Amino acid sequence: MADARRDNFGFADARILDGNIGYIDLTGFEDLEYAADTAAAAMALVANADALIIDLRRNHGGDSAMAQFLSSYFFDAESVPLFDLHAREKNGRALTQYRTLPYVPGVRTPHRDLYLLTSNFSFSASEGFAYSLQNRKKATVVGETTGGGANMWTGMVVSDRFYAHMPTTAPIDPVTGTNWEGVGVEPDIAVPAKDALMAAHAKALEKLAASRPKERDRYRWYLTGVEAKMHPTAVDPATLPSFTGTFGPLAISLDGGKLFLENRGSKSALFAVQPDLFGNEDFGYFRLRFIRENGRIAALVIENDNGTSRRYKKEAHDPAPLE
Repeated sequence: MADARRDNFGFADARILDGNIGYIDLTGFEDLEYAADTAAAAMALVANADALIIDLRRNHGGDSAMAQFLSSYFFDAESVPLFDLHAREKNGRALTQYRTLPYVPGVRTPHRDLYLLTSNFSFSASEGFAYSLQNRKKATVVGETTGGGANMWTGMVVSDRFYAHMPTTAPIDPVTGTNWEGVGVEPDIAVPAKDALMAAHAKALEKLAASRPKERDRYRWYLTGVEAKMHPTAVDPATLPSFTGTFGPLAISLDGGKLFLENRGSKSALFAVQPDLFGNEDFGYFRLRFIRENGRIAALVIENDNGTSRRYKKEAHDPAPLE
């Protein structure tokens, strides 16, 4: 249990992404008896997010009770069957039913968009979590087909020369009447695992922009930034020195073929959204638009996600215009 505590019971990260999208990186389903408080704290941190992404790409499974606990946050208080465990017994089969819990600490979000990230490493209880929520239309699975480990097994000595792994328990989903053994959980949006987070982030923002007209512009602002990272705008390296210089209290520098914004001792990398428009990798709520006059960059405009902007003139001693 000390190892699980040092790993924060599998909750490697919990934060808010650009556009108020919650993100939890869950690397394992630890024993609920010990991990419940940490799980509840992570869910509380993302309670006010407009959509939620749970990352299962590094999750190899664990305690089914943790999957039951987390799943309960995405349903109303009414008890809903999640899966049945059919166990092999000497005198027949024993059945244990897992249902959503009548109480969880904090806020339930049954109608919030949920995205689960998967890889071919995702296994066992993490697959069951994704399988159950996907079948109940509670989550969109993004990434790769999972490993396909549903049935539980035990080791048995067959003879002095043979040792066998024997399946003893099978989880059965009441919706499908089966499970994911040997086939895995297929994603709704199939992308390489390394691209799953940005794909889910973009999908969440796109859906929110379509469903909330009053906030459409703000969601689309952040969607544009995510799409620019997914499909980078090509900028001729030979032009990068022309962007550098001093603009009022701001400075643009070039280091290792990449532009950086420097302000009050901090330095953050920039990425191209358009040829003369750059996003900030650390702060998504503003962008930098470079203004050209007679072939020379003459000013820098800081554009904010709320529609406001501020213009800074470039210092006169900066480089000559490109031919």
